[in-house]
Amino acid sequence: MLGEIVPKSRAMGVSRTMIGKTLRHRYKIIQQLGAGGFGETFLAEDLDIPVTPKPKCVVKRLQPQMMHPDIQRLFQKEAETLYRLGQDHDQIPKLYAYFEENGEFYLIQELIDGHDLTKELTPGKQLSENYVIKLLPDVLEILAFVHQRNVIHRDIKSANIMRRKRDGKLVLIDFGTVKEVGTTLVNTPGLTTRTIAIGTPGYMPSEQALGKPKLSSDIYALGMTAIQALTGIQPHQLPEDNDGEVIWRDRVAVSDSLADILTKMVRYDFRHRYASVTEVLQALPGSVTPIYTTAPSPPPPPPAPNLYTTTASQSSVTAPTGSSAKIAQWVTAGIAGFLVILGIIALVASASFNQAKQSEAKNTIASQDTKQDATSQVRRDQLNADIRAREQRNKAGGNEQERATGDLQSEVRSKLEANLTGSQLNVDATEDGVITVTGTIPKEADKVKVASLAKQIKGVKSVNADKVTMAAATNKDGGNKAPDASKPSPDTTKKSP
Repeated sequence: MLGEIVPKSRAMGVSRTMIGKTLRHRYKIIQQLGAGGFGETFLAEDLDIPVTPKPKCVVKRLQPQMMHPDIQRLFQKEAETLYRLGQDHDQIPKLYAYFEENGEFYLIQELIDGHDLTKELTPGKQLSENYVIKLLPDVLEILAFVHQRNVIHRDIKSANIMRRKRDGKLVLIDFGTVKEVGTTLVNTPGLTTRTIAIGTPGYMPSEQALGKPKLSSDIYALGMTAIQALTGIQPHQLPEDNDGEVIWRDRVAVSDSLADILTKMVRYDFRHRYASVTEVLQALPGSVTPIYTTAPSPPPPPPAPNLYTTTASQSSVTAPTGSSAKIAQWVTAGIAGFLVILGIIALVASASFNQAKQSEAKNTIASQDTKQDATSQVRRDQLNADIRAREQRNKAGGNEQERATGDLQSEVRSKLEANLTGSQLNVDATEDGVITVTGTIPKEADKVKVASLAKQIKGVKSVNADKVTMAAATNKDGGNKAPDASKPSPDTTKKSP
């Protein structure tokens, strides 16, 4: 049977009593979001979080006493399932708490900031084939995760698929307790009934309406959602043929490949549909592989939490995903990191080798420079020794010449002073060993003596009337040059009496 439709007047009366109410001294109801057959949905503030404004969450109010008594146990079992699903997948809302208060059951769930696909799939609006090709794998990958854990959503439709505002990803919502109630209801010992038929007409296949849902029932509902996006027609308004097959391909122009996929998804007989979400993904263009395909060997189940005392802090528990794609990413990251380390080691080794080579080259050059410096030093020492020896020889020669010049200078002065009394004569010696005699001869007679004296002194060059100039040159050996007797001085000849 389908869930009870709550009359509007009754729903409004219940909601008015809930607005402003605080549950468990923590969750304050501020707005009603919706009403269904077995309860209502509200927007609430979490008063325990010390921030302003307070974070928002979703509160679902259930009335299990309206159904079979065993439904209370099934609610708790379903809450445990929802808790595990939300903790392990980012595109399923997290369950924060599940508790009973005043005989009524409540679920506290994560609020998804965004809009559901009813805002995109509006009646009469035909969306593109590309839109559907993007929609299908996004939802199918979430369903692959859900089906892997043996859970059937049972109410796939545009209103239960939300597009998250912060990243544009699709989020599957409203698994909601009564729609996920266990597999059997026990009436009497040994006798069982079918599961409760849950779903929305037009999206719900025949076996689900009979209370025997399959995993492919969710595939059917998603196929009808995709056909709704292409045709702009609500699923319950589409006609069926005598075999119960949906007639839709004449309502829109679409490629045969996509049309064949959608037609197989919504076959009346579940045995003619895709058996799994993986098969649908492989049939889509690009052969998309789901993240969650093959379930690993399940570990021993952990102790079931006491959900009657569950708080929002449970939402912070980190749970492993078991995702093969994430494992592949880890392996790839590990290999990349290993290669980076090898590259760094190679660079360090290369730098060390180059440094050693450079050090060896520097040592070789330094050794060569040392040898060259030693050779140059020997050459400089030899040159300096040669210079010092030459200077000593020059100094010795200069001293000898200086003595010879001084001797000649004294001889000239003595002879002139002895023979020319009263004459003012100067006897000088130049640096090159030449003796120069200059002066004034006051007496005419003395001039004759000078002329006569000139013949007696070696090196006399000239004599004039008023001044006498005599020069005597020394040779390098310290001796005096003898004057050429055959050539008397011209001035002497003229001045002789």
